[in-house]
Amino acid sequence: WMAEDGVQLPLLMPIDDLPRLPEPALVEGLRTVHDAVVEKTGSDPLHLAMALCRPGDASVHRSDVAWSEALRTGVGDRIDGTWSLHLAAAGTVTPVVNPPLWAWL
Repeated sequence: WMAEDGVQLPLLMPIDDLPRLPEPALVEGLRTVHDAVVEKTGSDPLHLAMALCRPGDASVHRSDVAWSEALRTGVGDRIDGTWSLHLAAAGTVTPVVNPPLWAWL
């Protein structure tokens, strides 16, 4: 998570053994966790930066796109803040859903 000033919160939450394709309950759980982090830190809005880490090549696969679409509908405008999704594979990190411009300033 990142605050609007571009500072990353000292919080990292790995989720192991994700299914290849998204499940609605997992996406809803992620949104719930994000809401809890916003409430606990009092930092509103926050940017939720996520990375799918998987073996294989660094090209974006259909399953990666399925995750981005599930997050777009399940998280998208339903959170206070913004979000992005990256693919971490083959020693490379590739944006699948770009972060907002302020995250790079």
